[in-house]
Amino acid sequence: MSFEDWIPSITTTGLLGLALWLFKEFISNRLKREVEHEFNEKLENLRSDIRQKEQELNALRSGALAGRANRQSMLEQRRLKALDIVWSDAMKLGGLRLNAQMMSVVNFPKAREAAKKDANVRQFFKSVSASVPDLESLKTEARYQRPYVGDVVWSYYDLYSEILTYYLVNMMALRDGFEDLLHDDTRLKQLVKKVMPHYSEYVDKFGENGYAELLSDIQDKLLKAIITELEGKAADQKELEAAAEIISAMDAYRRPAEQEAKNAE
Repeated sequence: MSFEDWIPSITTTGLLGLALWLFKEFISNRLKREVEHEFNEKLENLRSDIRQKEQELNALRSGALAGRANRQSMLEQRRLKALDIVWSDAMKLGGLRLNAQMMSVVNFPKAREAAKKDANVRQFFKSVSASVPDLESLKTEARYQRPYVGDVVWSYYDLYSEILTYYLVNMMALRDGFEDLLHDDTRLKQLVKKVMPHYSEYVDKFGENGYAELLSDIQDKLLKAIITELEGKAADQKELEAAAEIISAMDAYRRPAEQEAKNAE
């Protein structure tokens, strides 16, 4: 067989090989393009999802931050209102300070004994009661503001109102001859000494005749604490510890009276 006889065979084989190679490249390129297209499509969808999630997250974040800012603003307004009410109520209760001053010169042991049997003594305390504003005008709202004010503010307001109430209740009991309603000052004395230890010697000496003299100092401390809160300043650790002691002492002071009320029921 001559060389020429191989040419068709070689040519046919070569052409077949070339065709197979071209077909393989075509299929490979097509598959590659399809895979790339599918990959790009999925990648774009993923990017779109990510952009959408980011937008949703930003919207949630913005909404949450806006909501938080709004709540903070509302809480701040509520706190300022509460501080205003506490101070207004302190001023309102100040109408009882004249009564406290008048009652602070009374010899309580003798007055308690005399009021039981002497109508003139009761009449005297009736005249003292003329210094007291109408009780309706003394109604306060401060107790509803407790969650919105700091412990330092509340501790001084609570002590201030408690001393004024002590003198008021004792005056009314002496005026009406209800000696059973008279308050023993033993627990109040312990309370004042614990809250204001620098007055311990003074309180030991004067007892219930001396509490009225402490009212101005307590009121000044209350005003200072309110101003500190209004300015957004935090009370120092010493003040916070003192406030916690006052609140704890006030709770202990009231507990026996509350228990007596429950027993009476």
